Amino acid sequence: MSDDLDYVRQRIPTYRGYVDEPSRHDSDKRVRAIVGEALSDAQVRFGASFDAATSAAFDELLMQCMFTDQTIVRRLEHAKLDEPAIGALVASDRVLVELEEDVMNASSVEELKSLIAAIHEQFALRHAPTQLAG
Repeated sequence: MSDDLDYVRQRIPTYRGYVDEPSRHDSDKRVRAIVGEALSDAQVRFGASFDAATSAAFDELLMQCMFTDQTIVRRLEHAKLDEPAIGALVASDRVLVELEEDVMNASSVEELKSLIAAIHEQFALRHAPTQLAG
């Protein structure tokens, strides 16, 4: 976990991880924000080239970045997270940060489409019920 935590903190120095409730909310918000900012920048670069399906998927993902999923918030508030659960969440955050970096470096709409799908998938995995078992 420390490699993942170090990696995320290099990109988000104020990232606190998931050891307590305030840190959990803050970390979730910061990861969503950095991904959302990269997507917003990509929209400026490529948005005019989006087809309807890409535009819809993109908008859905931006909303997910901007607004906290209340289901995950309630689960994070009440979960007793053990070391493996915390490690899984931090590892997932690392993947999202890596994907954010890929979005920033995307050079085509096709590449961005693939990244949108990967980010959607990672958010779904991050919020899966088994992710917070502990």
